[in-house]
Amino acid sequence: YDQLLEAFWASHDPTTLNRQGADQGTQYRSAIFYHNEQQKQLSETYKAKLNSEKAFDKPIVTEILNKYGNKLGVLSLQKTNDAIRFIGQTAFTSKVRSGNINKWLEIRTHTARRSFATNAYLAGIPMHDIMEITGHRKTESFLKYIRVTKLETAEKLKDHPFFS
Repeated sequence: YDQLLEAFWASHDPTTLNRQGADQGTQYRSAIFYHNEQQKQLSETYKAKLNSEKAFDKPIVTEILNKYGNKLGVLSLQKTNDAIRFIGQTAFTSKVRSGNINKWLEIRTHTARRSFATNAYLAGIPMHDIMEITGHRKTESFLKYIRVTKLETAEKLKDHPFFS
């Protein structure tokens, strides 16, 4: 368990609330789930030690929760993706009769995030506002993230007042 804790603290930023990198939301919060009192004590001691040594620039916000007693109330990412794929499979198999009928296998939560970002960008919502929602910090990474064709870019620019 000590090695697991050491890897946990080293593998992410435990000082950001509900965020890891560009991803935001309560599903990205830093949390340790213990199974017994010994694990709870070890987790709390390790966290306190890191805070007292100022191992990070900011205080640690990692929650230490009883795996079975302190339920988060959200589905795991895997369960959410399974549910989305089931819906996609149902829709595709009832509508698609040719082509790639297994396209539903590619659907996941990330698909919706990317689609939202792309559609909002094409609708003319300021990039900064979209980046606030999606959690992107750098314009360069955001532009690599969205899926916009050259034709879509040309269509967007042709109606811009600058080119009128």
